[in-house]
Amino acid sequence: MRYNANPMAAKDSLHAIAVIGAGRWGGAVAIFLAERGCAVRLWAREPEVAEEIRARRTNPFLPGFRFPDAVAATDRLAEAVAGADLIALAVPVQFLRAVLKELAPLDSSCPILGINKGIEQGTCAIVPEIVREELGPRPYAHLGGPCFPEGLLNPRTPVAETVASDDPALARAIQDLFAWRNFRPYRSADVRGVAVLGAMKNVYAIAAGAAAGLGLGQESVAVLVTRALAELRALTRAMGIPETTVQGLSGLGDLILTCYSPASSHNRRLGVALGEGAPLDRVLAALGPRIAEGYYTAACVHELARRYEVEMPIATGVRRVLYEGAAVKDILTEWMQRPLKSEA
Repeated sequence: MRYNANPMAAKDSLHAIAVIGAGRWGGAVAIFLAERGCAVRLWAREPEVAEEIRARRTNPFLPGFRFPDAVAATDRLAEAVAGADLIALAVPVQFLRAVLKELAPLDSSCPILGINKGIEQGTCAIVPEIVREELGPRPYAHLGGPCFPEGLLNPRTPVAETVASDDPALARAIQDLFAWRNFRPYRSADVRGVAVLGAMKNVYAIAAGAAAGLGLGQESVAVLVTRALAELRALTRAMGIPETTVQGLSGLGDLILTCYSPASSHNRRLGVALGEGAPLDRVLAALGPRIAEGYYTAACVHELARRYEVEMPIATGVRRVLYEGAAVKDILTEWMQRPLKSEA
């Protein structure tokens, strides 16, 4: 195992970083770690994206930021991971399994850090489960919390996230790797909880956006976020996820940021457009390659609610809008007309 449990040596022991996925988040982490002093190889599936980073030090998915010379961009996966001390996965979750199948014969021991958020459509698998199924047992950590790529790269914006791993030494090494400048990471052992909550909050961001698109007041969004938290608590309680994770940065913190941020959340923008009456196919076409993970995660809500026997009216309402053609206004009316109950 290449990483060093000594926090004073963590940055040096995790010096060579492979970032797999050159979208907004992958690009931002590559820039951050390169400015931190790491040697970063950034893999882009599209050759033209890798070439733009090499030639102009820019990325179409992350406009306004320059990539340091310490970021070496490539569209060859074998080149990206060769000699890496840590592999950070930033591939959209719906494409992750295919990339891991390519990665499997190239590497067998390097620790993995999941920095992507989502649930695989069809299997309802979260990122650490997909990694384990495709790569087998290996050191793994997952990063989650209230941080957008642009905030990570703004030294004047204090941000914090949770790094979760059942390997305490790996969690501490990654914590010390990212603990720099404006970023404060906290440790957790709850990998599953951090991954589940990071995915589910995207569904509620779509709901919050839809409320905004309908022109509802901030009171409505506050109610929605509060009841979304209640749904998440019910689901995670049934799944055996600790309450501390739900109330932490990767739970409540990420939920608040994604639901209230008007500019940086693809999921919220999807909801706003639907609330304004735009057809779904047109909204998805406008997003293009900028994946709104909540769209895919919403497809798994019904299965999760059924499997764990919990009521999730907001999340299932989002699924009905996205996959059954239900009108946003009708879902809101149904929700308000549900039988009255205790808040607990």
